Amino acid sequence: TEQRKNGVVRILDTETKQETVVKTASETMAQAKGKYVVNDITDDGTMAVGAFNGSFTDDGSFFGTPGIYDVATQTWKALPMPTGMNSAYVNSVTPDGRYAVGFCEDNVLNVFASNSSGVMWDVQNGKVMLLPGLPTMPQDYSSKQETYSQVSADGRYIVIFGNQSIFPTAFVYDRTETSYI
Repeated sequence: TEQRKNGVVRILDTETKQETVVKTASETMAQAKGKYVVNDITDDGTMAVGAFNGSFTDDGSFFGTPGIYDVATQTWKALPMPTGMNSAYVNSVTPDGRYAVGFCEDNVLNVFASNSSGVMWDVQNGKVMLLPGLPTMPQDYSSKQETYSQVSADGRYIVIFGNQSIFPTAFVYDRTETSYI
């Protein structure tokens, strides 16, 4: 995906060189400007993941709804957020579209006072997954900053990254063993 070209997200099929603008079927390109973030796409190119119905804050954060985008029908489907969170987006999806990972925030309007938490979705069932045995992230300033950056092809391993400013921390979490390194 090409994130922003004139404020509009585009998906490029590298085999056919066909470009798809990420928008709903009824939107113009001008209406789609700045509303979407796309971070990953399934191997067959039918589903993209990111966030929609959003906007960028002054500090560059994106305030939106986590979701999956059906490339053929040009429709977004929201993924649920954990209780107490008001913004999220998806970073990565398994090649088959079964699992996705990302992060959510409780106060995106003030990035220095916002706590972010990683989240994993079972896309097929439309549910947030609970992951036992997770590592404890150190606090950075006065808030927790955590994202699930990548998920392995089978959904077993998740890269967890956090607290970029003072205590950069990264783990690889194993869902089968409920452990991390």
